[in-house]
Amino acid sequence: MTRLLPGLLVAVAVAVPVAGCGGPDRLGADEYRRQAAPPVEDAADAIVKLGLAISRAPAPELAATRLELLRERLENASESLAGLAPPEEIADTHRDLVRALSELAGETERFDEELKVELDEYEQLTTFPQELAGTLSARQITDALRKLESEGYDLLG
Repeated sequence: MTRLLPGLLVAVAVAVPVAGCGGPDRLGADEYRRQAAPPVEDAADAIVKLGLAISRAPAPELAATRLELLRERLENASESLAGLAPPEEIADTHRDLVRALSELAGETERFDEELKVELDEYEQLTTFPQELAGTLSARQITDALRKLESEGYDLLG
């Protein structure tokens, strides 16, 4: 679980722009960070709670509740970010991030179905976080966040 969290936290975090860029309809870097960070932090918190539910409590029902929370937070992060106008130089990365967050939320539905089938198989349940982190959308989120961070933007502080 410890190896999974950094990658998945990065995967669920969101991008931030370059200061002083963009047109009159685009947010500046500080305002973008201010508006983008809360939904990203909420999604990251949901990932931690899912991991804890799986690692500490052999109760699939709790894991299912946390998985639903994660889906909601991923959807909220995607929707919140979709409503932002990032600085021009990160617009493509921002769009990629929004799309990947939405896709990862969709991936949780598949895991939810598997979870219902495997309620009595706790050992298999423990692989869900790793499987989720290994999805294409999670890797795309990670890539987008790393690119943005390399440009000086870190939404998870």
